[in-house]
Amino acid sequence: MRDAGDVEGGIALLQQAIDRATSSLGANHPDSLAAKGDMAALLFELGLEEEASSLEREAFESARMHLGKGHTVTSVLAWNRALSYERRGDLDSARRLFADELAWLLAEDPAGLETDQNIVRAMLVERFNWDAAKAC
Repeated sequence: MRDAGDVEGGIALLQQAIDRATSSLGANHPDSLAAKGDMAALLFELGLEEEASSLEREAFESARMHLGKGHTVTSVLAWNRALSYERRGDLDSARRLFADELAWLLAEDPAGLETDQNIVRAMLVERFNWDAAKAC
């Protein structure tokens, strides 16, 4: 809908997805938290920084607490949160998230990761030039 120029329709659709997932699955279910992350990403694109950041922080903190660090939704939300910190110029917070919440992905065999975790892992590999690093 966003690509077709119906931003308000996209927001309404995402809000409906959040509401339905939350009411039927619970606020801390992976689908509910992923929908909140999707909404936050759209709000960031629209320049609604405060609203987006609040929703993104809420979703990430809930995912970290209820799903755990190793869950694919938590990994995606941590990546997005780190990028949000970077956009705002808070590089220390971004580095902490990369190190504390995402660096473990670099030590994992990609075959054992979920698709979204492999996407985040690939972005980390590229960002930190991991493939060129010498083995210890």
